[in-house]
Amino acid sequence: ASNISEISVRVNKDVFWAVDKINVKLPKVYDSNYARFMDGATLSINGYEFSKESLGIDDDQKIHIVTGDTEISGSGVYFVKEDNITFTYNLENTNSVDYLVIVPYDDTNRRSKLTVQKQVYLNKFFICQNVDIEYTASSSYVLRLQQGTPVNVIMNNCNVSGLVAGSGFAMPQTEGEVSLEKFSAVSCNFNIDKDISTKTLYVITGMNCGTLEFVNNIVYRSFTLSSSSLNMKIYNGKTKENEFEIASLIFNNNTIVGLESTTTAMVYAKLIGAIDINNNIFWNTEMGANSMFIRYMNNMQDPSKATGGNNIGYSGTNKKTFKVFFTDSGSNIVCPPAFSNSTADFQKSDIFNVDDANSFNTTKGVFIPTAAYSSYGAQR
Repeated sequence: ASNISEISVRVNKDVFWAVDKINVKLPKVYDSNYARFMDGATLSINGYEFSKESLGIDDDQKIHIVTGDTEISGSGVYFVKEDNITFTYNLENTNSVDYLVIVPYDDTNRRSKLTVQKQVYLNKFFICQNVDIEYTASSSYVLRLQQGTPVNVIMNNCNVSGLVAGSGFAMPQTEGEVSLEKFSAVSCNFNIDKDISTKTLYVITGMNCGTLEFVNNIVYRSFTLSSSSLNMKIYNGKTKENEFEIASLIFNNNTIVGLESTTTAMVYAKLIGAIDINNNIFWNTEMGANSMFIRYMNNMQDPSKATGGNNIGYSGTNKKTFKVFFTDSGSNIVCPPAFSNSTADFQKSDIFNVDDANSFNTTKGVFIPTAAYSSYGAQR
């Protein structure tokens, strides 16, 4: 019997013998993410598994080990083997990519930078881990999703900056003909570092989304307002001509600082099938209007699928209010029974020590709650 894949078992009693073989298969051990991927096995980021097969890779020359600055020329999977590598994306809109994947070569915490000079026309997959994503174009969205297979956008431990007022991060090429299968951002920072006063900025806009997962993120404003009238949304599902839905919204342990929405809310959808929102902090001492986190046009079909709690914040001293759900008695839009929806939860001025630059710093994106609220917001 092979001592790798088979074990021989022999038993005897007196003159009687029995012999059997047991087939075994030990798990293969890989020394890097790259080796695992090249062997056809799956990698997992935020619980999302992907492989050469699932990405549709038929040419291994599109898989790269990266040790120096790189200009992206098309679809590719990039394994970062050195620190401080800069990727540059500057493709014309006639060149779409099926997949753009940037991940560490191994288990080290190497970081890289992706400078997006022209928006990414994306067909299927955008997956980044430990990447600083800087948008340097003067208009539009970082990702412009194309018609066809539902798109997956997966980000872990990424920093996003340079989003343009009047635009945002992900938009469809054609409304109603593009959808997100999954948008997952975990342990990321979104720095709104350009003045969006009297304008709008959407992380996602104009398309249906299967799963919207937003966990352990910090979304903050690092500039001084010229006006306090803002309209910032994590998800914009209401446009002039169309209304869009989220099948499942997961929004846990996030910190949102210095940003608000109008009464259309930070997550605005026609319908949300399931909701799980817990332990978030919404902090804005300069609110210019009453605001809320979630608004939908149609009540949940099954309100028991809305779970969560312990969402807190501070809306300043100018008598503007914040709450989790928009309600409208005239249209019979109600808050799910799992939530109290009290504006009092967002009048807690002691969540942060704002006088300590080591724990509250809008320039560096550092927001560490005081001891009483240490389990709330992003856990960093």
